[in-house]
Amino acid sequence: MFFSILVPVYNTSEYLPECIDSILSQSFKDYEVILIDDGSTDSSGAICGYYAKRYPDTVRVIHKENEGLLLTRRRGFKEAKGDWFICVDSDDFVSGNLLESVASAVKRFSPDMVMYNYEYVIGGEKKEIQK
Repeated sequence: MFFSILVPVYNTSEYLPECIDSILSQSFKDYEVILIDDGSTDSSGAICGYYAKRYPDTVRVIHKENEGLLLTRRRGFKEAKGDWFICVDSDDFVSGNLLESVASAVKRFSPDMVMYNYEYVIGGEKKEIQK
């Protein structure tokens, strides 16, 4: 497996479906999605379960007690099967060619790490990135 996409989840039910849908719509298909529910108290855990049931070959969900972002990401790293890890926050979404672009860079340059640009969007409107 080429990519493991790790999504720590905590009380982001409002944004989570868009996040997961954007990952599942990738043009590059050699990946797994690991949703790590960090003890959410809203419907985020149920949303994770829905996607894991609907896409059992692609999406895995881990439900655990709340421990914070660092330990939640660490748990995802331990569970990952991919050669490359991508971290996506559960209130974010990704472009449909993200994995294709990163895979291309990896194959072309054999790097240890890949960094890429992002856009800051609020309410569907792009915002200037504060530097």
